[in-house]
Amino acid sequence: VYDCFNLCSQYGFTILKRDFNCVLDPQLDRSSNRPISLSQMAKAINQAKSDFALCDIWRLLYPTKQQFSYYSYVHDMFSRIDLVLLSNSLVHRVVQPEYLSKSISDHSPLRMTLASLDRPTSPCIWRFDQLLLNKPEFVLKIKRAISEFLEFNETSFSLPQILWAVLKAYLWGVVIAYSVSLNRDARLKETELEIRAQEAETAHYKTCSSETHRKWMLVRSELNKYTIDKAERALARTQAIYCAQGDCSGKLLAWQLRREAAECLIPDIRNKSGQLVTDPKLINETFVEFYNLYTSQYPTDMTIQDNFLDGIDIPSLSEETRASLEALISVEEISHSLMSMKAGKS
Repeated sequence: VYDCFNLCSQYGFTILKRDFNCVLDPQLDRSSNRPISLSQMAKAINQAKSDFALCDIWRLLYPTKQQFSYYSYVHDMFSRIDLVLLSNSLVHRVVQPEYLSKSISDHSPLRMTLASLDRPTSPCIWRFDQLLLNKPEFVLKIKRAISEFLEFNETSFSLPQILWAVLKAYLWGVVIAYSVSLNRDARLKETELEIRAQEAETAHYKTCSSETHRKWMLVRSELNKYTIDKAERALARTQAIYCAQGDCSGKLLAWQLRREAAECLIPDIRNKSGQLVTDPKLINETFVEFYNLYTSQYPTDMTIQDNFLDGIDIPSLSEETRASLEALISVEEISHSLMSMKAGKS
């Protein structure tokens, strides 16, 4: 464990998030009042925190609060063993870390937001969610919107191209309004389920009765089902965007362009002192400095160039090999080549 922290500390900021399978504070991080001593893992983590300027960010911001991330059925005990350790220099950028409700895993995820640097953001590109076509109420809404639009505007435009362009803009607004409403309702439902699951979990570790445990499992089962449905919708949408539907030729071209751009990207380079450079600006400066070696500071001397080339043993073709390569191709050679090819390849 200590070696892992030592390795992470060599690359600038450190953010380590995982299930450490131990508590750092036996009094606050456990629901049991039975005293225990720190494990060897916990001692190694505390030593690494001191040596590499790390902190348990949730405990730092909530020094006296008691909240748990895992429930052991074997020991019938709650504990906080899912931690985020990060560099002290990043503490000022952390925004409200919080433990979420358990859904798929039996561990509570710890959500932590880092305030980003002031960098320009790229504009958001809107894409139609084709999974909306599977909803009968959405299809009916679009049919009614088209009928109403044509009823009032079909005779208002002389060219069908203009009518079609205006109709698309109108439907765009209808789809966006419907999607916003649908996503808002979904977020409210998810938040409600998470709050109910959190309340049921808190009630259980306070009373530890079979009734509170049953209620907790029911709410958690409902949250699990909702989370699985959400993941299935996200997966289906990804497949619809990249695989099944849409402008296949356009997507193929876009994919090829992205691939070419990725192949041309230079993520890192070593400068003349052997240091690894990852900043794009410094990478460009390194290339400029390198190619400046071949400019006017080193004038061309043809004598030196000729002496260099004269000392190189450049291989050349013999007369027999040259004659064989330049000879005409016979019919027998063509026939032999065709017969040696696989079926259907000629």
